[in-house]
Order: sequence, then structure tokens, then C-alpha cells
Amino acid sequence: VPNDYPQNTFPSPKLEENERGQLDGVRLEEEQKLSTYDYVDQKSGAIRIPIDRAMELITQRGLPVRPQGTSAQASAAKPTQAGEKKGSRK
Repeated sequence: VPNDYPQNTFPSPKLEENERGQLDGVRLEEEQKLSTYDYVDQKSGAIRIPIDRAMELITQRGLPVRPQGTSAQASAAKPTQAGEKKGSRK
């Protein structure tokens, strides 16, 4: 081994000394994100709203509905010929 080769090439593993405290911190951060307003991207104007308010808005306005006859629905409702051949028994 060359003399200028570092003895400790890898850092020592870091053990979690306070798992409960760290978990509580993560949960507190999550709770704050779910219950406050904030910018997600200030340049584009994208914001985050509290989850309770988001659920109220969905209840009032409803969810967007995909127009009928889109290709995704049509292809799901109509099996292909190859699928019919595989599924048919004679």
C-alpha cells in the first residue's frame, strides 16, 4: 500500500441515535405541508393548498371528466383480434 493512500476511504456509518425524534420531525414536516399554503414553483405561480381545502374544492366543483369516446376508453372496451384469438377455445 502506498504511503500517500488514505487510510479511511469510506466514512464511518452514522447510526440513528434518536429514531423516535427523527420520525416525529418527519411527521411534523409532513403535517405542515398538508395543512399550509406555500409556493411549489413561484416562477410559474404553482401553489400548494391545505388538504382540507382541496377536499372542499373537489366536493364543490367535482373532478374533471374525460370526454366519452376517447381512444383510451375505446381501446379498453374493444378487444383486439389478437386478444380474441388468444382467448377463444375450439
